[in-house]
Amino acid sequence: MTPQTWWKELVHSTFIRAGIKPKELDPKFDELYHALYTRFTTAEAYSVFPDVLGTLKELKNYGFKMGVISNSDERVVKVIENLKLDTYFDFVIASSLVGYEKPNKAIYEQALKLAGNGVHAEEALHVGDDVDK
Repeated sequence: MTPQTWWKELVHSTFIRAGIKPKELDPKFDELYHALYTRFTTAEAYSVFPDVLGTLKELKNYGFKMGVISNSDERVVKVIENLKLDTYFDFVIASSLVGYEKPNKAIYEQALKLAGNGVHAEEALHVGDDVDK
């Protein structure tokens, strides 16, 4: 299943569970889905906490190699660009593009390779929003 198909099924089922009747939803669904899918690629769909830019800038100035590892679809790359955060990161990995998700060891190994310059696992730090991933 492609990420787009997965999202399409999720969005459709969300509307159905919210009480929208299929006969009312289905004729409009493709247009609605496309608008939502596209919207969540734009900067307007997200907000950056006030301390993020200063923190990323300082870490970059100290010479830290930084990347994004996301259990997400390919849009995460564009989202990072649209939020103007790409200048702070050396790489962005979308799990849907590499074929494995956190906490699979392979995605972290991919990040270490992309970090380059002999960065070893014992020198790397992962900061996340999910203790299991």
